[in-house]
Amino acid sequence: MNKNIVFSLLIVFVLSACTQSSSYLGEQEIKNSDKLKEFNRTIKFPTYSPFEVGKTSVDIKYRGPQEIKDDKVIKSKEGEPKFQTIITRYTSKDSPTTILEIEQSSSSVSPLEVNSRYSKDNLIDIGDGLKGLYYFNGRAQILSWEDEGSTYNMYVMTKSKEKQEREPVDKKEIFKIAKSFKTY
Repeated sequence: MNKNIVFSLLIVFVLSACTQSSSYLGEQEIKNSDKLKEFNRTIKFPTYSPFEVGKTSVDIKYRGPQEIKDDKVIKSKEGEPKFQTIITRYTSKDSPTTILEIEQSSSSVSPLEVNSRYSKDNLIDIGDGLKGLYYFNGRAQILSWEDEGSTYNMYVMTKSKEKQEREPVDKKEIFKIAKSFKTY
């Protein structure tokens, strides 16, 4: 009888562990950020990184209309979430330092089509129905895509003073990060 109870509890424990969703990268820092509580649009964070994350930071930047009055810059729509860009930065634990930075903006303000590299011919299949723009500029690997009303710009950089000859992280790993995003 006791063996049946122990076995049943073990099964429940294993099944509950298997059905838990993946946690976000830097989940504790993200949950502690008061800056995200005011948003009424979909926010997503990655659950995967090809490196071990040592530090996470979250910041909000205003990217909306501005005007100058009395020699001061006035952010005329600062309280509106659609003009706020969420910037999440993940820094690796190990050396050389790798940085994963993600900008989330409202697609109504910052659509993928305004990217200077945008053309329908340049769109690539990331997977899971996502299409985006990927390029390497010698310093950062950049992947941009739209999903559920947000535009994501992801930058992967390895700290180095010199221009890199090759991509520091395999392109498939970059796509894997993009496919790992889960709603907050």
